[in-house]
Amino acid sequence: MIYLTGGPPHQNMVDLKPDAPAEIRGEFRPIATNVAGIQLSKHLPRGAAMMDKFTIIYSLVGAEDRHSSFQCATDRLSRQQSQGGWPEIGSVLSKLHGPVDPSVPPAVDLSMKMEHQPYNLPGSGFLGMAHAPFNPSSDAMQNLVLQGVSLDRLTDRGSMSR
Repeated sequence: MIYLTGGPPHQNMVDLKPDAPAEIRGEFRPIATNVAGIQLSKHLPRGAAMMDKFTIIYSLVGAEDRHSSFQCATDRLSRQQSQGGWPEIGSVLSKLHGPVDPSVPPAVDLSMKMEHQPYNLPGSGFLGMAHAPFNPSSDAMQNLVLQGVSLDRLTDRGSMSR
C-alpha cells in the first residue's frame, strides 16, 4: 500500500481522465501500463511497467469525510478499540504472511511523524511490536547509527564481503 500524506492527487497519478474537460482531467498525459486498459501518469513509467503487481482502489466506501490515514490504513472508521488499537495493513500482512524474505521486514512505514495526529499511521495496534512496520525515521533509527565507525572503515568492512 502506498499512502501519501500530502501527496499528489489521484487525478494526476491513476485517474487522469484525458478525454474529460480541462477543469476535470488531470494536467499530465497518461501512458499505457503492462495491463491492458489501465493507464498511469507519464511521470510513473516504472509503476506502469509493474502495474500487474498493483491494485488501484478508486474509492473508500463508508469513509468519513475527514483527512485520516487511519481509515486508509486500517479500513476502520474509529480508533476506539478496547485493547491495543487497530493495526495498519502492513502489520496485518506481517501477521498473516510474515516476510517474503527473512532479511527484509514484512512491512515498512516510510511516513514521517506528523504534528497533526490523524495523518500518522496507527502502527501494529493489538498485534504487538513483533508486527510493527520498520520505520527508518522513527526513534528506533538510532539503532542504525554507526557509533565510532568512520565511512572509510565501513567501506573497508564492505570489501570483506566480496
